[in-house]
Amino acid sequence: MKVMTNVQCASLEELMRHTFVISLTEFFQKREPEIQLVAVDVFKTDNPEQACKKNILLDRKNLKLVKYGAIYDNLRNVFLNSRNLNDFETTLSPVIEKFRAAIKQEKPDIVLVNCTYYLPWCLYVAAKKESVGKVIVYYHGILKKEAEDYEPKTKDILLQMEKSFHIGNDLIVLPSIFAKKTLEKEVVGRELKNWTIVPNPIPDYFFKTRQKEAGAGKNIGAVIRWCDIKNPKFLNEFARYGVENKKRYKVSVVSKPLHNDDILYRKMKKSVNFIDPLSNSNLPLFYSEMDAVVCPSHFETYGNVAQEALASGTPALVSLNMGIADLYREIGIGDWVLDFDDFKTTAGKIEEASFETVSPSIREELRKRLNIDVVYGRFLKDILLPRL
Repeated sequence: MKVMTNVQCASLEELMRHTFVISLTEFFQKREPEIQLVAVDVFKTDNPEQACKKNILLDRKNLKLVKYGAIYDNLRNVFLNSRNLNDFETTLSPVIEKFRAAIKQEKPDIVLVNCTYYLPWCLYVAAKKESVGKVIVYYHGILKKEAEDYEPKTKDILLQMEKSFHIGNDLIVLPSIFAKKTLEKEVVGRELKNWTIVPNPIPDYFFKTRQKEAGAGKNIGAVIRWCDIKNPKFLNEFARYGVENKKRYKVSVVSKPLHNDDILYRKMKKSVNFIDPLSNSNLPLFYSEMDAVVCPSHFETYGNVAQEALASGTPALVSLNMGIADLYREIGIGDWVLDFDDFKTTAGKIEEASFETVSPSIREELRKRLNIDVVYGRFLKDILLPRL
């Protein structure tokens, strides 16, 4: 039994850091060893020799990694030169054809489209062209929200792309009801026909950090991608507020380093301690060293950082506009769901929380609900196996 999905990884080492693929594979190995996950990476190249080759970097019983090179223009030019989604598809036909070749070769029982950006979309188009009967679209972010600050034509093509996932009756997997409602309201324009909710799991190593008695009010942390939707402006304002008012806390942000040409980044470096991106397995140490973690996103379908920090024993303050806010209310920590537009109130709540801790009962509730065996067990039992 084969499940095909898309990945982006330059090497085997990078694949091993791909949390979703590796966690799913390890789970299959324990619970359903006859399932092989075939991970396909179609990478951009200008080398005709690379474009002619198929490289199998790994071929184990439960996991196979296949890489194909495809020659196509840089993405910015693809958007600039496309009038609509049909043009976009034509320009990216080399990518789509490589995915089609992979489908023909592997003959998967299910195609699992992992995310909804242009490469996963190319796999989706390829699956339709090859008449794959069982396709699952696994949402992480919502393109319309992620692209709000893009130029108009690019936004329009991305909206057409996202809508195209909903023309048929393929199963849509979302991480939260909040994500579902946003997708229905802002993208699809109707109720989804065929959907299910699968929250993101929490790896066991986050629960292995030592239980804290209380926070010291000194270290406030955040883990972000550098884009407007993650609201780095709040982190800058909060850090500056701490310095100007001689607060005891300092702010540390895990993020990919930016060039100093970015004005906001340059400003933040004066009051924020930036830390280079960490592997997922190294994040528990970072969280445990923080007295509170802040998630100020303008929009997020779920909120992995927040639940990982909680599992590590550190209070995490989240935005109203995050899918995980519903879980917070369910488990009794709704006071940590904040309106980040109200700076004064939010800053005070963050300071208060930095002297608190996450109770053992909350951590245990998270472990019961969201450990990998529970989440992927349901994914296997209710979604994959009935389709195999």
